Amino acid sequence: MSEFTGALQQKSSYNGQDHQRCGGKVWALVNDGHGVEKGKLAADFCALTMEADISAAIEADRLREFVANLPTYGPALHERLRERFFTDADIFADENGVPKSSYRRELVRGGTTSTVVFHLEADEDKKQEEKVVFGWVGDSGGKIFLEGEDGKITILDGTEDHGGSNRVEYARLETRRQTGAVTGQLCYDTSRADHDWQYVRMYAEDGSLPFYTPKAIAATFAREDHGAALAALAKDPENEALKASAQTCLERATAAQEAFLTSPQKVSYDKLVAYHAKNAELQKNPANADLKAQLDASLAAWREANQAYKAAPEYAAQSRINKGTTKDDGYGGYLVGPDSNKYGKEVRLAVTRSFGDFAGHQVGLTAEMEVREFLVKDLPVARRRMVFVASDGVHDCYTDEDLAKLVMSGKSNAELLTEFVTKSRQLFGNQADDISFVLKFF
Repeated sequence: MSEFTGALQQKSSYNGQDHQRCGGKVWALVNDGHGVEKGKLAADFCALTMEADISAAIEADRLREFVANLPTYGPALHERLRERFFTDADIFADENGVPKSSYRRELVRGGTTSTVVFHLEADEDKKQEEKVVFGWVGDSGGKIFLEGEDGKITILDGTEDHGGSNRVEYARLETRRQTGAVTGQLCYDTSRADHDWQYVRMYAEDGSLPFYTPKAIAATFAREDHGAALAALAKDPENEALKASAQTCLERATAAQEAFLTSPQKVSYDKLVAYHAKNAELQKNPANADLKAQLDASLAAWREANQAYKAAPEYAAQSRINKGTTKDDGYGGYLVGPDSNKYGKEVRLAVTRSFGDFAGHQVGLTAEMEVREFLVKDLPVARRRMVFVASDGVHDCYTDEDLAKLVMSGKSNAELLTEFVTKSRQLFGNQADDISFVLKFF
């Protein structure tokens, strides 16, 4: 039974905020801190605390009990991190227990994502089967890669990012908001991974436009439902009920996509993309009078579309920039509060679950760990199997398929780290993220 191994290279401007730990043959974790004041502290504290707690569970022969209690362990760890914040002399608690700075009288920012993975061996005496278990908050992704005899790699998702495009998280937060259980709300903006980098930071007069609107999310979910219906039909192609279901899903997906594409927000967004594309052409040939005229025309078209968007109900409901609830820095799905919420203007996160981020937990974040387990005996037959966990600094750079081929290629951890760092720099330049990963063949 091999051991977990990994590597890390800090690239961010905040002294590096990733943290990875490997616990021999049994467990490993990746934490990705965020927040200029306490992001590194949050990642380090939670990693070291979890390591101590796992080691104690192993020593007491209660590891499986520890793993079974991960959902409740998360909130407890979150509270221990809060206590750690308050050991600093310059931090005090407001009336809701949210850390604030004694010097600046501002909220103290800092939190971390966390993904831990366990490989639990079978115990015939206790009738316990071999399994792989992932527990996580946030978006440090975990995968299982299975290489068949034919060389084809099957990919199993050990985790699913906790963010605005996760339909379970979307439903959880929208339900809380609509019932008045929380005053925060989930809003969406363009994602760095979804568009060419040159179009992500879109500034034209009053800033960029949100993209992940409810209509966009509805279209995405409808396409997912249609894909699931087609997959079911493929297994039983003569089943009339499945045929009808697939057709219904197709009609819903088509209608949802049309509603999204024709929404004032999407139309305005497309005009803005066209403006920047034309501006890029002009930069290469600045003396071209025709291009200058075309740029003026595209800017006028965007202004007209943007005015129509501002007059639409969705603008008042969704525009973070209009409400002033966060900076218009152009990417991520953020949990924010409305102007009436005292914490709203301080919360700007691309995840909906985390440890720390105490202001965000006032408007809907949770520290409850999600858990997903795989019985090894039920996995597809494979000549090689790997567990892989990495921070979003890795996952943002690759498709799942390309990542699987790379990490299963036989490269050493040092070689993989070099590949990851180089790729991140190529894609994101000085915005390159920290890189950390752990893996194990089993």
